[in-house]
This record gives sequence, structure tokens and C-alpha cells, in this order.
Amino acid sequence: MILRILLLGTDHTFGQELHQHLETLKQVVVLRGMRDPANAVSSIGREKPEVVIVEIPELEAADKTFDAIAKVLQVAPGSSVVAAGPANSAELVIRAIRAGAI
Repeated sequence: MILRILLLGTDHTFGQELHQHLETLKQVVVLRGMRDPANAVSSIGREKPEVVIVEIPELEAADKTFDAIAKVLQVAPGSSVVAAGPANSAELVIRAIRAGAI
């Protein structure tokens, strides 16, 4: 089975490094990397990836990302959303989990 992954993040380095690493795995296809959470939702609805890896930005910019996580799970209910980001904020972790990410 091939695991189809979509990357969603605002940090170019985050997406590029993760994309390069995932492409080395034979069982993984990276569908694309996207930067804007609002635009990503419609693409995810069409492409239906098994996994969406979302970069959670710092507190000021996180609201749109948490909204996008909830919308991703609505348009692609079989997808798993994995959140990645700064580990220094318990609030961000709690909000990501509440939005439906793991």
C-alpha cells in the first residue's frame, strides 16, 4: 500500500526538508506541499490524502491553521492530520488536538 501525504506549512524550510525525507521512502507519495491553510482545504477534498502533516505556526498565526485542521477532517474524513510545530507551547498542542490533529 502506498501512503499519500500532503504537507501544509508556512515555513518553506519545514516543508522542503520533510518532503525530501519522505520522498526517500518507497511506500510514500508526497502529493504536494501547500502554504495557505484556506486554499489547502479544497485540494485536500479533491486529492483525499491518507495523511496531512500540518505545521502549526507561532501563536499569532495559528488560528487559521486550527480552522483548516477541522475543515480538512470534514472534507476528507478518512485522513489523519498530524500536527508539527514549536514544542514550547502547551496551548498550541491542546488546540491542535481539539481541532482533530494527532
